[in-house]
Amino acid sequence: MLDPQFFALTLADWILIGTSFFASFMAAVAGLGGGVLLLAVMISFFPPAVVIPLHGVIQLGSNGFRALIMRQFFKQDILLAFTFGSILAAIIGSQVAVSLDETLLKVILGIFILYMVWGPKISPVNMTRKFRFYLGGFISTFASLFIGASGPITAAFMGREKMSKEAKVATHAAVMSIQHGFKIIIFGFLGFAFFDYALLMTLMLLTGMLGTYAGRHMLFKIPESVFQVLSKTVITLLALRLLYSALLA
Repeated sequence: MLDPQFFALTLADWILIGTSFFASFMAAVAGLGGGVLLLAVMISFFPPAVVIPLHGVIQLGSNGFRALIMRQFFKQDILLAFTFGSILAAIIGSQVAVSLDETLLKVILGIFILYMVWGPKISPVNMTRKFRFYLGGFISTFASLFIGASGPITAAFMGREKMSKEAKVATHAAVMSIQHGFKIIIFGFLGFAFFDYALLMTLMLLTGMLGTYAGRHMLFKIPESVFQVLSKTVITLLALRLLYSALLA
């Protein structure tokens, strides 16, 4: 028998539940973008203090399920390096989560993402492959505490790695799962009441899993060249969106 709360869901709740499906579908096909789409819709209904931790839970579910069903593709060495950087960021970020200017962070990250996608490659002498992923884990996890959706940052670091589209999507999903997991722990310690949103989160997690499953099948049908163009285009648009939102602040 359905919980009476089920019928108490508002129109906004159902919009978010539907958006979770489409966001997960987009992320499974293009490798990213779903988190930003979901964040943009959620911020229309909830204040930032509620959106960022809730968004972390939904994204953990979406990315975790995508990583699980594509686990044979992801690169473990990249995941380990990102995880190490994420741990450091979680420790430091938990101490300054309320003191950094969000507008300044958006400008820095937007410019940085555009450079990582379109700028000249950094010489291996200056930055080793492993250090690049340590740094990627640190920067993206730290940023996720303030802007919520850090997928484009992670993707920018991974974009320079030569691997198949399946490996990029799977590895990105695994890395993002780690990041959102740390973020949830931090906001839990800071006292956020996740249980108050239990029903909404559960339904969004379920539709997110369905979207991920549908998008996974679409991914296998997309040519590698098309995926590369799509991925770069999405990352660039998301970076420009960060800069635009900073200008409006």
